[in-house]
Parts: sequence; structure tokens; C-alpha cells
Amino acid sequence: MTRDQWLADLSDKISPLFRAAGHPLPPCILSVGKMDGLTTAHYKGGNWHICVSDQLDDKIVVAETLIHNLIFRACGNDTGQGHLMNMIGYGSILPDGNKLAWGLRRLVRMMPPYPPRTTREGWLTRLVEELRPLFVDAGLPLPKITTGPGVACPGFPKRGILQFASGECCVYIWPQLSKSMDAPLALVRELPRCAVDVFGPVQRINELATTIGLVNEEPTPALKFLLTNIIADIGPYPEN
Repeated sequence: MTRDQWLADLSDKISPLFRAAGHPLPPCILSVGKMDGLTTAHYKGGNWHICVSDQLDDKIVVAETLIHNLIFRACGNDTGQGHLMNMIGYGSILPDGNKLAWGLRRLVRMMPPYPPRTTREGWLTRLVEELRPLFVDAGLPLPKITTGPGVACPGFPKRGILQFASGECCVYIWPQLSKSMDAPLALVRELPRCAVDVFGPVQRINELATTIGLVNEEPTPALKFLLTNIIADIGPYPEN
């Protein structure tokens, strides 16, 4: 479960409370991102896009932050935020120092743990593990691989670089790659060389690349479909 999915799960669970209070939640797209404050919201394409700071790690605090934002979206220009807060069990500050009354607090505590922050190294490692079956099916399993962002410096190729050390393959990705598909594709382009051997026959490396869905280093629709589905599961490539 990604952080975005955790927020969506919480929203689904508390939605009946808002409906019962006479203020159903409007269509919302929830996400976690980098920002100066705790949360932001803007209206676009018929949806409220609500973002919660990636610096929040405690699920009670995350829930308080999201619910506070949702209260204002549900009320719109109405001045009934205070009434809605009382109806759903959200207080300014309760005697025990919490903003969530016991019912909401129990609901949040019963939810899965709030997912930890994902580093780029962790994300790339997860992607490698998701792609291993593809190489097993192609007949050349991947070796042990270490991944991570490289260092932006003269001479570093603007995609990825591969090294072998003590039987381990190290893949470093150009740190400026941030678009959803740029980093994954940079990694995938290096993996056939990991499976064959960085010093292996070029023809064999190219044959493996074609087998997994890379044609002239560009992904086939099938490979792009696979990567899109994996990214939907593990979440977007971290910003930093």
C-alpha cells in the first residue's frame, strides 16, 4: 500500500460520517507530496486535489490533517464547519490533546500502519524485484543488484550507469530524472547487461532486451503496460 492509497482508504472509511452529517464528501484526488505547509487543496477538472505533506509520518497526525482539509471541502462556502466538526467527532483540541474524538481515533488506529517514506534507492530496488520474473521467463535471471541515484557530475550519462563489483551489479540512475517513466526506463535499459554480464556479447544483450520488450531501447506497448501497472502498485518515483 502506498501513502496515496492509505489516504484514499481513510477517505472511504470516513465518507459515511460526512454523509450522515449532511455534508457528503465531494470527488477528491488525494496524494502525498513535498510542500512548505501541512496540506494544500485546489479544484481542477471536477475534483478537489488534496495533497498532504510528505514530512508527516504519524498516522494520527496525517488523519487529523486530511480530515481538517476534507471538512472545508465538504462545507464549500458554507459557514457550518464548526457544526460538521462536532457531528463527525473532530475537535479543535480535546482534553487529551488530540483533535480526533475516540470514535475517529479508533477507526484510524484500526487501519494499517501509515507507509514509511520511500527513498529513490528503495523504490528502484522494489522495481527490480517486480521485474525479476520477466528475466526468469526469458531464461536469464537477474543477479544481485544494488540500485540508487547517481551523482550529477561531468561524464555521468544522463540516464544510467552500470558497474560490476564482487559478483554484484550496481546500477546508478541519473539524479535529474524525475518524470514517471524516465527513471524506470533508465533502469530497465541497464538490466539486460546485468543479466548477461556487462562485458558479455552485445548481440546476446540485444536479444535479451528485445525479449523483455525493449526495441532500440524503447519499450514496447506490452512493457510500458507492465511498468505502468507496477508503478500504480508501488507508487510514483520519489521526488528526492
